[in-house]
Amino acid sequence: MKKITKLFIIMLATVSASIVFAEAPGQDETDRRGRPGYPGHPGQLKEFALEYRGQHFSGNSTLFLKQKLQQQYGNVAVNAYEVEGVRLVAKTQHGQGSAQLKVGQWMSQPKRIYGNPQDFNRDLPRNWDRVDFDNHSRGDDFGVWQMHLTGNFKVQRVVLKLREKNAGSRPGHSEIVQCGSSARRGSDSCRVSGDIIDVQLLRDFSRRNVCVKNRTWGFDRFGIWTSNGCVGSFRVELSRRGRGRY
Repeated sequence: MKKITKLFIIMLATVSASIVFAEAPGQDETDRRGRPGYPGHPGQLKEFALEYRGQHFSGNSTLFLKQKLQQQYGNVAVNAYEVEGVRLVAKTQHGQGSAQLKVGQWMSQPKRIYGNPQDFNRDLPRNWDRVDFDNHSRGDDFGVWQMHLTGNFKVQRVVLKLREKNAGSRPGHSEIVQCGSSARRGSDSCRVSGDIIDVQLLRDFSRRNVCVKNRTWGFDRFGIWTSNGCVGSFRVELSRRGRGRY
């Protein structure tokens, strides 16, 4: 009888420990979703591998990740995504190079990228260092996405981990907006009927074709701005969430 009681106590303790371990906070995968500091985003997480194929960089160099994404994957609506994280696959000649992720105005701390002279010109998988960066920009994804390199580098690829914005409010819609500014008045803003995901210039009505993206026209999530006499017709892709404003 004592043996049975002892066996029952051992079994009960084992089951209790298993339950405590299974319910420990942070073990569930759903608890780790989303950007650090955020409880979790509803959108789908996607990965885009930007191939550099061993391209050589020296001194202070910048990888323009938004431009590379659109170049390699076509007309990707980059403003429909927010950066969850980035993986850099690279190596440095003497193991002393560093890299920093920049999203909007935020920049990560430098991370060391390893390598050595013997393996610098060898294209073997084990010769490449793999370094992960988390994005702590706090919603500043409408700005730049860049990787800043310092040192003698070879870059194999950069993997963007992007999460879709406003996934719960799609499908959205698009509308045509005419927006323009006077050369004398400086810049103007044009109102839209929702949160902007992407904008394309359809036609330039200015006299000297002065409408150049990010120079004389651009946008944020709330509206389109024009300057220096740019007058154009724009196709605006919108989510259904929110109301536009100036």
